Amino acid sequence: FNSIKQTPASLPLMGDNNNYHYLSTYPSCEESSTTSSWEDSDENDTYNKSNDDVKEPNYHPKQNQPPSQNQGSNMNRTILHLDVDCFYCQCHELISSFPPSKPLAVQQKHILVTCNYEARRRGITKLMLKTEALKRCPTLTIVDGSDLEIYRKESRKIYECFRSAVLALPTFGDREEDDVSTCTTKKGGMDEMYADITAAVQFYLDQQQSHLSVVSPPDGTFVYGQDEPQSSSQSHSMVCIREDQSGAQVQINTRNHTNKQQTPLYRQLMSQWGNKHLHEKYRQRIHVASTLANQIKKKIKEVTGFTTCMGVSVSPMLSKITSDLKKPNSLNILYPWQSADIILPMPLRKIPELGSKTLRLLTPCLEEYNYSASAGGTKRDYWTCSDLLNVPRNAILSALSGSKALETSCERQCDLI
Repeated sequence: FNSIKQTPASLPLMGDNNNYHYLSTYPSCEESSTTSSWEDSDENDTYNKSNDDVKEPNYHPKQNQPPSQNQGSNMNRTILHLDVDCFYCQCHELISSFPPSKPLAVQQKHILVTCNYEARRRGITKLMLKTEALKRCPTLTIVDGSDLEIYRKESRKIYECFRSAVLALPTFGDREEDDVSTCTTKKGGMDEMYADITAAVQFYLDQQQSHLSVVSPPDGTFVYGQDEPQSSSQSHSMVCIREDQSGAQVQINTRNHTNKQQTPLYRQLMSQWGNKHLHEKYRQRIHVASTLANQIKKKIKEVTGFTTCMGVSVSPMLSKITSDLKKPNSLNILYPWQSADIILPMPLRKIPELGSKTLRLLTPCLEEYNYSASAGGTKRDYWTCSDLLNVPRNAILSALSGSKALETSCERQCDLI
């Protein structure tokens, strides 16, 4: 337990047998580096696969201060998360030449596991009953999604292209110090994958040192917190964070930072990410990463035909959240010092690998320490990460110890939350 390396507001550097790797905090089908090969796996084949292993360290504002000495190394990291737009639907659109301008949904059993954006514009949602969907949109085309081999095959193509593009990025090659000599990739579900491209970013910056050039994100990149043109509509300044299983969602105004920055919790979280001078330094790293990410994104479209969303940040969790900020077919950036805007109001189930069983264990202590915010004790629609930060560590430990599955590891589980 004491050997876990924790970093502020991000994922721990964990791995099996103390073999630490930054991407190893997420369950995956395969990891890749310059010497590994990708193999197919049946993991994450179903739309509602649930895993209650929680992979995020908790720090209570007063009781669990994150270690500041890890701050620099964490912000030096540049992590990409790629999410394929409406993956199941895109598979059928590409295989069957189905026009994206027509509503399409994929059915498993009696529900729709996904639908394309045209169907969503007509009121169709994920996990909707087939009968209800046809009432809302009689012209909806529904295809059977029970044969997962179709999706595995396309997933392989995308990941092989992604891995190839990442490993083709120029790096130091034989440099071994600081664990940044190569880029690495890791597969999540069939429609998502990660890459640590720290080595490629550092190589680019070292090569450009004498030029002192300022790198800007590619045109069209969505940068969270960047001032929108005053002429842009209100809808363009909003991002929606949604948790599909429960339907919980929060709308966040990207222009409204003043009120949030006045809260002690917000200021405490942001203080972990250094001063403005450091922000400028690490902003350049993220901008370089976004340029490389855009190259990878274009390569995948060119080779496989799939459109994707790419998130760029400093940890797997933040990059995963970032890829979800603007959809579809997008490249998104989230600076870590602005991550509290997203994380504090985010539905708790949105934390990767925090499942329904763990949430049930936590609910009593969430209710106890957020009673005044619970409208006189009435049932909340959903809990947020901010609610969890109101709960002392010992209360979380007590709640998790109620599970036989966690009775020997509840302290570790608590810190991973």
